[in-house]
Amino acid sequence: FSLKQEGFCGDGVCGDGEDASSCTVDCSCNNGDSRPCSANHYGRCALGNETCINGEWSGCSAPITETCNQVDDDCDGIIDNVNGGDSVEATQCACYGGERPESRETFDGIDNDCNGEVDDGCVCEEGETEECGSNIGECQPGTRTCTNCQWGGCQGTVGPFDEVCGNGKDDDCDGQTDEADCLLETNETCAYGAIPSTGCKCGASTYASGYCCGGVYSMEPCPGFPWWIIVVIGVAVLAVGVVFWFMQKKKVQENSWEELEKKYTPSEMLVFLETL
Repeated sequence: FSLKQEGFCGDGVCGDGEDASSCTVDCSCNNGDSRPCSANHYGRCALGNETCINGEWSGCSAPITETCNQVDDDCDGIIDNVNGGDSVEATQCACYGGERPESRETFDGIDNDCNGEVDDGCVCEEGETEECGSNIGECQPGTRTCTNCQWGGCQGTVGPFDEVCGNGKDDDCDGQTDEADCLLETNETCAYGAIPSTGCKCGASTYASGYCCGGVYSMEPCPGFPWWIIVVIGVAVLAVGVVFWFMQKKKVQENSWEELEKKYTPSEMLVFLETL
């Protein structure tokens, strides 16, 4: 007994002699049905489809010839290796005649810069965050986020600051407290020294850092004496030197032979010379 009715398995003949009502148990599927399939986990083969023909699944989409479409057509795990190569060197570059299509990697799973490495230079995963900055002393760390395979700038950090003497804090976050190079020193007047703890009035303004040198604000330390004192001392030393020179010159002139002959007789001159 042969069945030729549409919808039965295979050619419509029950393989084990069953009647028409039980014949469909031999079918793997219903004719015309389709389902997704995956021949392997690479490329387009992972997104294939198969159709039911005569009660049997037709098989998953087979690999096809690789073309330059940013899809792994031949299901070998390499995108656009139109040369059929088995390394990443035969990826997108071959689709551009082997020329460099882009100046740098764009981290998209393709060897954009044609150097044989996919996404080289990627140092982090997209969206990843990590702590950055310092947590020493008065500093507080922030965070940075990975964008396009690279770390972004550090956000939310606090410090470092200029070191301030006498406050018992590590302002510049170097692990030392109130070290010798801080802004504040012992000069309370701030006339020729650094800023005292109460601030320094230099001219018409009050500053929190720096120096007031002779009424002029400066970020550099003042000299030990005001410049005009140094000038006055120099002029005084020069004047003393000139006066001493004239006195010595006059003394020499007074003791010359001509002057001595005028003042003394020959016998007195002998006595005078013996005293020299």
